Amino acid sequence: MRGYPVGSFLLWDVKPETAQSYTFYEFLTNYHERDNPYADKATVSSGSGTTAVLDGQQRLTSLNIALYGSFAEKKKYAWWNSADAFPVKRLYLNLVDEPDDEELGTKHDLRFLTDREASPADGEADK
Repeated sequence: MRGYPVGSFLLWDVKPETAQSYTFYEFLTNYHERDNPYADKATVSSGSGTTAVLDGQQRLTSLNIALYGSFAEKKKYAWWNSADAFPVKRLYLNLVDEPDDEELGTKHDLRFLTDREASPADGEADK
């Protein structure tokens, strides 16, 4: 969004005859610090090949969570076993307001918000 390069990705086209010899993992979509911090093992059907990511998986996982998934980390001072300690948030882009001035020179207001935080306040829905 600011013209920064995202780097390159190194992909491996795994042939069907060798795919069963390796363990592959799905992309993490809904990150939850306590309940779902790691990606599940991928199921590669017998006789099928796959494409594996050798370099760039962290960048691709971040994009996947931002575009399709959710992010839940523990709130500061919350109890680890509390049901409300890990609010589920999704990435939102504020198209209405300018971002707050920051020393980083932010040009876009992107934030992970809960559904409640992202809902318009009373009277703002008509704007």
